[in-house]
Amino acid sequence: MRFVLAGLGLALAVLAAGFFAVGSGDRVSAQDQSVTVTMGAGRDASQTGTATLTAQGSQTQVVVNIQPGGAGVAQPGHIHQGSCPGVGAVAFPLTNVVDGTSTTVVNASLDSLRTGGYSINIHQDGTQAGLGVYVSCGGIPAAAQTTPAATASPAAAPVAGGGPPASSDSSFAWWYVLIAIGAVALASGGALALRLRSIR
Repeated sequence: MRFVLAGLGLALAVLAAGFFAVGSGDRVSAQDQSVTVTMGAGRDASQTGTATLTAQGSQTQVVVNIQPGGAGVAQPGHIHQGSCPGVGAVAFPLTNVVDGTSTTVVNASLDSLRTGGYSINIHQDGTQAGLGVYVSCGGIPAAAQTTPAATASPAAAPVAGGGPPASSDSSFAWWYVLIAIGAVALASGGALALRLRSIR
């Protein structure tokens, strides 16, 4: 009997530790996996629409959907440094937009493009003159800044050498209940073992 009680106590203690591990883990929201850029008028003309950037590990897929230019005309597009409408140097080339659409995978992570310093710009056509005509442009929005862990409330920090940190999560209540039950079971097993030994 004493072995049963001792085993039960040990099992409850292990289960309580599991509840504690789950309940005390950091809760970090998933990073955005895609972002949609509103493509407005460029510096010289207006072919409005959208560009959707989707994370693909260390790369990013860029899908452009804007109002078509001339039928079948290839319109070069790029991710530029700087802001619309007067963008700066080309950072990453995109597949030419034809009849309003194009799809490109660029060798840059979505996070690296979401610094607030890049824009997508579409040109009128591939001629020397056409490259100087900006028909559609949209700024890639910067990622939202997360609050540094150092600014978290001190009350949320775990007590050194103690039990779980304070939290409204119901898993912490279970942690205490299971620890108490485990302690009672272990104590009962020990008391029973001592009693049986004294009888012998």
